[in-house]
Amino acid sequence: MFKKVMSVFLTLMLVISSVLVSGIGVYAADPSERLTVNATSNYFPQNSVTVAEGEEYVTVTYFINSSKNVLDLQWTLSYDPACLEFQNSVNMNAVGDDLNLMPLVDDLVWNNSNKGRIAGNASKLKLYSFADKGFVPFVTATFNVVGSGETTVNLNVECLTLSLVGSDFMTDPSQEEEIVNNGVINTDTATVPKRITAVYNGFYNPNSYLNVKDLKVTGTGLTYGVDYTYDDDVLTVLSSKEITIENTDKDTPTDNTITVAKDVSDNIILAGVNIDVANTGVVGKYSGSAAFCIPSYSQGDVTVTLKDGTENTLKSGVSRAGLEKSGTGDSIGPLTIKGSGTLNTYGGNDGTGIGAAYDSSKSCANIIIESGTIFANGSAAGIGGAKNGSGTKITIKGGNITAKSSWGGAGIGGGYK
Repeated sequence: MFKKVMSVFLTLMLVISSVLVSGIGVYAADPSERLTVNATSNYFPQNSVTVAEGEEYVTVTYFINSSKNVLDLQWTLSYDPACLEFQNSVNMNAVGDDLNLMPLVDDLVWNNSNKGRIAGNASKLKLYSFADKGFVPFVTATFNVVGSGETTVNLNVECLTLSLVGSDFMTDPSQEEEIVNNGVINTDTATVPKRITAVYNGFYNPNSYLNVKDLKVTGTGLTYGVDYTYDDDVLTVLSSKEITIENTDKDTPTDNTITVAKDVSDNIILAGVNIDVANTGVVGKYSGSAAFCIPSYSQGDVTVTLKDGTENTLKSGVSRAGLEKSGTGDSIGPLTIKGSGTLNTYGGNDGTGIGAAYDSSKSCANIIIESGTIFANGSAAGIGGAKNGSGTKITIKGGNITAKSSWGGAGIGGGYK
């Protein structure tokens, strides 16, 4: 009888355990309980990721692409130990004799004795080899996920000096440049390294920067392939779901471009976009690329909202408009520009700042500007038609607008003949 009672008790406990385990599994699948990691820095661009269901580790890697080597550096990486745990065992180098915080620095002095803070510094007169290698890891750290919600990992670069070696294979003082000093970025240096921040599931991957796009897309309920695509350096908006676009690195222009699929209506929020394809195309031979393109004769109702406090720049190539919208007729959809941010547009040769490309239409219509600070610069018209084209139904309801043509076209209206 005792054995039978115990058997029933054990069976009941197994059932309860199964329910609890099952419950835990369902609970982990709830997206609201997963952890979103925001990687920030005073020097590197911001990026973020939501940790995948069932993933135990997340890695943050700050990449740098420099034409010079590193003379000295100092930094502090901070994180919230309530959400992330730093474990030495999962951050070791390939040999297993030191932490892999800086893969290209073999004598890094580091300190992680305080939870939530890792400090590092290094200096070498013979320099650390970073130059002309493309994007390489500057600082990287892998964390065990122990919390949910949202958290931040921040890299504060306190000191960074670049240089090249002289004839004695030591640093050449004439080549030394203080890129960061006491946490302040020097904006007046000849050398300006490119930077990428990668945040990704799993362990350290030296090629993870390849998955970081120049344009960052955010929005509620967006689905890749349904609401947008991002292929061959072209971000294409496919649906009417509101979408926010910004440069991953706001300090560095990108040659990636934005296109709204034909006849699609949408509100597109520009939150710090910096696109420069001005050097594309050949005058008299073929057109260049448009930084932001609404296809000719599109019937879509497109709104471009300039996010408060942001500056957005669109520079296009030969024959194209900075913010391009070509075509006339009753069926042409409107382009509405609003918001409290700033928009700078530059058309290419024969193109406009905002409006038509020098294409089969050459003309544009149905542009409404409600607000914002806007500088529209074109060789044909500032806002309106391309070379030999017209600009009609252009309505200015508000904002601070400057529209200029560099070749004798209208500030607002038709292009030059």
